[in-house]
Amino acid sequence: MVYFVSAIFLGISLLLVWFLISSEKGPREPAKGLWAAFAFGLLSIVTGPTLDYILFGAGEALEGAPLIFVLISSLGTGFLEETFKFAPLALYIYKKNYFAEHSDGIIYFAIAGLTFGFFENFLYTVGYGAEVGIGRLIVVPIFHGAGTGIVGYFLARQKVNGGKVWMTLTALITVSIMHGMYNFGLLSGSDFFYVLSLMLTLLFVVGLFLLYSDAKEKDLLHGLSVNGPNEYCKFCGSRNVKRSVFCEYCGKKL
Repeated sequence: MVYFVSAIFLGISLLLVWFLISSEKGPREPAKGLWAAFAFGLLSIVTGPTLDYILFGAGEALEGAPLIFVLISSLGTGFLEETFKFAPLALYIYKKNYFAEHSDGIIYFAIAGLTFGFFENFLYTVGYGAEVGIGRLIVVPIFHGAGTGIVGYFLARQKVNGGKVWMTLTALITVSIMHGMYNFGLLSGSDFFYVLSLMLTLLFVVGLFLLYSDAKEKDLLHGLSVNGPNEYCKFCGSRNVKRSVFCEYCGKKL
């Protein structure tokens, strides 16, 4: 049962990645960039929680603690996890030539967040049992991917539009606070705050899809992607000027 629940987590994550990549209308994202996003997400599952444990201790230690301490710890965890999911990948990918569309910000950073989220959910499910895993399946299946993807959207806007860094920092701080309040809702022991966690999860997911739709529209307006069949080869990434059934460069059927 534990591994069945974990397989559902994996399936949901892979389905979202497939949707984001397949629905983009620009050049195909290079495999090295996608694997890099995965690798940084994997790294964050070590760095973020480790520092969180050093600074705030295990979550079980907060049971019965005053709510103010639970709130401080929850907010600290939110800032640490969001920072470590976002910052290392941002430093790596920002100047890459393939990080050039609004939608790229959501795709790459959602992958990093989903990687973190999957392994966190897997560890919780294995460590605490299938019931905990099912509970997280209801509350947090793509929470981490959505949060990091939202911040990535603003980083991509910053690069494509020559925007200010404060917009990205504001997004990171806002998502971190919301993440912290989500944690607080789960740890507080209050039904009211638990509902708050559910609402924040829903807000993150809806926000991700709304921003992804907006990113694709902005890419079309900026000429970074095009609308129509066979515009780009999904195998080699080349522009298919004649829009033929077969790619003009690699010859594969589109």
